[in-house]
Amino acid sequence: MKFLLITFLFLSTISATDKPNIILILTDDMGYSDLGCFGGEIETPNLDELANNGLRFTHFYNTGRCCPSRASLLTGKYSHTVGFGHMDSNKGKKFPGYVGHLTGKTIAEYLKGAGYHTFITGKWHLGSKVKEHWPTNKGFDDFYGVPQGGGFYFDPGNMYSPRQVVQGEKVVYDKKKSPPKGWYATDAFTDEGLKYVDTAVKNRKPFFWYVAYNAPHFPLQAKDEDIQKYRGKYKADWNEFRKKRYAKQLEMGIMRKGDSLSKIDSSIPKYDSLSEKQKDLIDLRMATYAAMVDNVDQNVGKIVDHLKAKGVFENTLIIFVNDNGAASSGGVLGKDKKDTVCGSPGSFSYAGLAWANVSNTPFRLYKTKNHEGGITNPAIFHWPEGIRNARKISHERVHLIDIAPTLLKLAGMNSDFHGQDISSLFFGGEISERALFFEHEGNCAVIKGEWKLVKLKNKSWELYNINRDRSETKNFSSKYPEIVSTLRKEWDSWANSNLVLPSPFIK
Repeated sequence: MKFLLITFLFLSTISATDKPNIILILTDDMGYSDLGCFGGEIETPNLDELANNGLRFTHFYNTGRCCPSRASLLTGKYSHTVGFGHMDSNKGKKFPGYVGHLTGKTIAEYLKGAGYHTFITGKWHLGSKVKEHWPTNKGFDDFYGVPQGGGFYFDPGNMYSPRQVVQGEKVVYDKKKSPPKGWYATDAFTDEGLKYVDTAVKNRKPFFWYVAYNAPHFPLQAKDEDIQKYRGKYKADWNEFRKKRYAKQLEMGIMRKGDSLSKIDSSIPKYDSLSEKQKDLIDLRMATYAAMVDNVDQNVGKIVDHLKAKGVFENTLIIFVNDNGAASSGGVLGKDKKDTVCGSPGSFSYAGLAWANVSNTPFRLYKTKNHEGGITNPAIFHWPEGIRNARKISHERVHLIDIAPTLLKLAGMNSDFHGQDISSLFFGGEISERALFFEHEGNCAVIKGEWKLVKLKNKSWELYNINRDRSETKNFSSKYPEIVSTLRKEWDSWANSNLVLPSPFIK
């Protein structure tokens, strides 16, 4: 009750002139343990500093795939109910949960109505075929980025499927017009966003900036100086990286006593069985991936420095999350486009399953799956003037659907969401326990209390005690069939009321 009272008194004092600025940063296909503050060896000093002086969440869930996660993030709803039961292709008028463009009201629409300057830089991927579905028609005053999906870095037109970079609704770069030499997507999305920040500060308006970086989504492309920083550091056994990351997670308190490291994926060969050429190639792929994460961190540092220079850092809530676990695309060892060098402009490379297994330490499986490796992401909240529970690690179970109701509460607004306001955690309080539900491409899960029921498409349900076995190593489905039955009924009820179609529909 004390915590709730403190939260109420604090939020009730927020006026139209001191509403917090909000920067919501989303990365693409990054693993749970890649950041230094979540156990990784990649150098991320700026994000580490935000984490060390803010609030870290160890149980922050997404939907397991880019489009659905973005839909849930921006609407506070389960993705099927706002048009994204799958990706951004329209499945027809008979299936409203699969139309492939956003049908729900966005955070930006609410905040714009509350006096915020709203803008997005980066990847949209929530409806690109007609401008009616673009950000400028979904509550954002300004947009610099790509309406389609990501992965591009040096030239959006030089892709297997060319992309467009637009400003507002005007195409700036595409297959007919390339960016200038030295243009790099992650940098550009930051630099253009900072211009919008300057406009908001000049006009004395609170701002909401959604920064949706492509990185580190394939294709692996990075600046050579960043790649060279990591070259040679990944010529070592994958399992040794996993063990070191896991040990660091335990030391920091990200993982708790009793949490275990899952077994290395059985499809991964012994490192010593590889040729020297193979070892060099996979080192280059992971060095490039690390360089992309490093560059994201550099840009976060640029944002922080700019906010401080403008005098608005203290009252800016910075949220850093990711859309899904690391991707296993590209086979076990990864692969490169023929006759190209990984990392360079025009190349198209994947890091592969073996490195994704490292990125998702200590969990099992990958992007698109509903096991922890697919649906768990690192999350950082930093707000000097607003978070009284800073320098803490929270093990509360939260989800992307919780961001919208939280941000609207901080702006003095309320609405109807599937998620809940988690701002009480900023003050050391608690949130209500509830079940969380998942489905993507027939991969399904429900988490309630200490139990998680999960399955792969066309496979049997598995049951884990998620409080004692976060890495899902011991399946209790045969021992507790009554719990399986109860949770299965709850999942079915959720699916029936949230426009989730049977898995055979989804290809």
